[in-house]
Amino acid sequence: MQHVALVTGLKHYLGPFEAYAKAGTLPVTPVREEHPRLDIENFYYAQEDEVYAAAERDGFTWSIHRPHTVIGKAIGNMMNMGTTLAVYASICQETSRPFRFPGSGAQWNGLSDVTDAAF
Repeated sequence: MQHVALVTGLKHYLGPFEAYAKAGTLPVTPVREEHPRLDIENFYYAQEDEVYAAAERDGFTWSIHRPHTVIGKAIGNMMNMGTTLAVYASICQETSRPFRFPGSGAQWNGLSDVTDAAF
């Protein structure tokens, strides 16, 4: 092995859904790699620590990618934005309704980063 590319996500900065914003404060935005870890249990941290330790032990390079959204085939994942929009578009087509973005104006006009699950 020469390189490990670990894809985690935005929960690295915000925490898991069940803990999000429970501390009463939100992280400073924009989030940055150098921000400290949240003081909560987070599976992403455990994954990263394993990569760091293995890279040190076995001498490979690594990169960690934390996109906001992952789009792509993910069987059993009900949070896949690509699948959700495809189903909505199919329903619009079948019912002869116009396809209109189903989210809020803030979402439409917002800035986000997305990665493809295939890569």
